[in-house]
Amino acid sequence: MRASYPLDECGSPKVGGIAEIEKLDEVSRIEHVVQLTPDAVPEWMGCTMIRVVPEIGRETLIANQYWVRDAVCRYITGPDGNTAFAGAELLEESLDQLFTDLPSADECAAVASVTAGTSLSLAGAGTIPVLIEIDGCQRVLIDGHIPLQASSDIIAQVA
Repeated sequence: MRASYPLDECGSPKVGGIAEIEKLDEVSRIEHVVQLTPDAVPEWMGCTMIRVVPEIGRETLIANQYWVRDAVCRYITGPDGNTAFAGAELLEESLDQLFTDLPSADECAAVASVTAGTSLSLAGAGTIPVLIEIDGCQRVLIDGHIPLQASSDIIAQVA
């Protein structure tokens, strides 16, 4: 459930009182946990309950030509190689600025056991999957693009 503006008799938002509400000091905050059905996870979070591993390509990410979803799905891969969905979360901050100026990742053979999936919208090209390796090589894998080295800020935000 999301909060919304009250509507007038024509169905238009009534926003007049919002400025007064925004002037109030926040005294406390209550966290509400919402359980999504499996078919709602992709719609609300931009990722799926089944981990998608982006295909490594040759494209480079161009600054200011993309938007990164502000939600992640987390996955854990066990010693047997099976990957399980470990939950989804809306992030407090966007990942857009954190993706700016990431260096290309070096060759690495380590296998990540903890990953976070999200999606990235490219200008004029639609939405593509992104996988962030929280351990292992700690790369950002964007479908069709060269692997990037994740910064400590990205890892901290999605872990």
